[in-house]
Amino acid sequence: MKKDCVLVLLVFVLLVRSSLAQSDHFSTHVLFSGKIAANNPKRMAHPLQMTIRRLGLDAQAEAQNIPFKAFSVVTVYSGRVESTIDGVKTIRSPGDYWTVKAGAAMKARVLGESAVLEILNVTH
Repeated sequence: MKKDCVLVLLVFVLLVRSSLAQSDHFSTHVLFSGKIAANNPKRMAHPLQMTIRRLGLDAQAEAQNIPFKAFSVVTVYSGRVESTIDGVKTIRSPGDYWTVKAGAAMKARVLGESAVLEILNVTH
């Protein structure tokens, strides 16, 4: 009986560890999502959708792939990351800003225990 309980517990722990290993190691939280209007050169209002989200990243041996469906402005809120966009690696620190074009993917590797990015997306 005791051996069966230990075996069941061991199998459960192994299943949980394998499911965690296969999942993405980041969390996301939307800070703002809403419509805005910008004037074009002819002073006509052009509606846009803007979303600001905070992305928490955990340290991993390999870089994490972050897809971007829309043009985005990214900043490091806390921690340090190595970002790779179109094969170019750059070390990013708190307060750094950069852009990512729509449809691009960015790999982010945390340099330390964790990092938080803020991402502003703008779509038509």
